[in-house]
Amino acid sequence: MEGTGMRTISLDSETTGGSPKSGDRACEIGLVEMVDGRRTGRSWRSYFNPNYKVHFGALRVHGLTNAFLRDKPFFQDRADEILDFIDGAPCKAHNARFDRDVLINEFVVTGLEIPKIEFYDTIPMAKQLLRGGRFKLDILVDRLGITAPDRKLHGALLDAEILGMVVEKFEDMRPGFVAQYINSNPCLNLLPKFIEMADVECGLGPQFS
Repeated sequence: MEGTGMRTISLDSETTGGSPKSGDRACEIGLVEMVDGRRTGRSWRSYFNPNYKVHFGALRVHGLTNAFLRDKPFFQDRADEILDFIDGAPCKAHNARFDRDVLINEFVVTGLEIPKIEFYDTIPMAKQLLRGGRFKLDILVDRLGITAPDRKLHGALLDAEILGMVVEKFEDMRPGFVAQYINSNPCLNLLPKFIEMADVECGLGPQFS
């Protein structure tokens, strides 16, 4: 499987809180391009004005205040850039259901068409390669002996880069692993359950093909 030329995206998001279902919004999204499980050096990042109060718990995690975010673009102003960067590639995220919920929810609440994005969770990837223990991103960095940037506060692009470093270690352990995993495992469902259940009521428009 080595050298397949498979392009994937490492993705992370920072939010106003822990529940898009309850109204929380994205305030930063970071994307890192990888080919054959290796970072290419291409990345994308934007902060967003969430038009929603940043909860104290989230503020302690990422430090993004409403005052800082007030003059940032709205999600709908840069959504096309996100899709252009992803360009149909599978997206990997740590605890990917949350990042999927965040991203897809943004398309819904801003009235945009819902794109078909494949999400894969790197936690079960890690569980295939490592025995037991815990699998939080910070813990994986230590377990895999990665020299990662100092991270007093979380950041979407920073965390996507660190996840990319973790995935590179996966490839060191088993060359071709990322392509093999993606080709042999289903991606997450496109729609979060809370959006799927509200589909008719929300009157969602057609999805991108």
